[in-house]
Amino acid sequence: MKAKISVIIPVYGVEQYIERCIRSLFEQTLDNLEYIIVNDCTPDDSMSVLKRVLEDYPHRKEQVKIICQPYNMGTAKAREMGIKAANGDYIIHCDSDDWVEKDAYSLMYHCAIEHGYDIVISKYRETDGKNELNVVDQQLGQFPLRTVIKKPVLCSLYNKLVKRSIFTNNVIYYPVCHMMEDNALCVQMFYYTKKVGYLEYNQPLYNYYINPNSICHTNSEQSHLKRWADATKNVQTVCQFAKDMGFYKKYANEFLSLKANVRGFLMPLMQHNNKHYKKWINTFPELNWYYLFIKGTPLTLKLVFVLTEMGVYPAITKLKTKIV
Repeated sequence: MKAKISVIIPVYGVEQYIERCIRSLFEQTLDNLEYIIVNDCTPDDSMSVLKRVLEDYPHRKEQVKIICQPYNMGTAKAREMGIKAANGDYIIHCDSDDWVEKDAYSLMYHCAIEHGYDIVISKYRETDGKNELNVVDQQLGQFPLRTVIKKPVLCSLYNKLVKRSIFTNNVIYYPVCHMMEDNALCVQMFYYTKKVGYLEYNQPLYNYYINPNSICHTNSEQSHLKRWADATKNVQTVCQFAKDMGFYKKYANEFLSLKANVRGFLMPLMQHNNKHYKKWINTFPELNWYYLFIKGTPLTLKLVFVLTEMGVYPAITKLKTKIV
């Protein structure tokens, strides 16, 4: 029987968390699920834990498909492999250190079927593993495509149920790097989609674990530079997609805002010194001329941009600290 939803789960270095994740997925109340687990050459015992947990859910065994990458290729490639291997009517992603409420996929699926939505968006919870830190309700407004281009923070994949035909029936430029790959896919998803809906349910259905050890939260110079380099490549990918599909000029200001987000990955380093000034100024250099004219950009960000462009932002902040 064809799956209603294919759940794509990349696995790498999550031995400590994967049991919580997998149990939450295997205990979903929706029937006819497909679980696509992409082993991205994890160096720990994550896969052993997964297989042990699977023994507790014999009725799920035939629904599990395990893909083993030949070498560690990163989350973006793991998701791509999962999407291409999926057979469900809909696709959703789950990070292997997070977990999902039992009725999540049933509620989202029936909402999509009842209203004919191509994409269904639900609320999600940010958590430290014990305490709820924040509940996120992603409202994309009347023009979702415009919103997801300009605001990559709204482009999480784990709370969006997506019709698989969006990927199979259209040209997709898959991102190749880790940072902002959600945005690269979301822009394309919302470009192709015809009908977007929100699950009218008060409680968040997905639990996003704020993992201090993840690549998104490490604070070394190397990690900041890696995030910047990856984000640059992924934004270049989505900009090329928009140009090839003919809608880049229509959303030119939104794409400038997106590019400015990439420069933001260098700002923690720029606050200390100007060592990486050339990288900052040469990242999407068209920003140097047009950033100040982007509508909706806060004046404080424009001021920081000007000071950084002049090469005095770190000096100004240090001077202010001394005065205080």
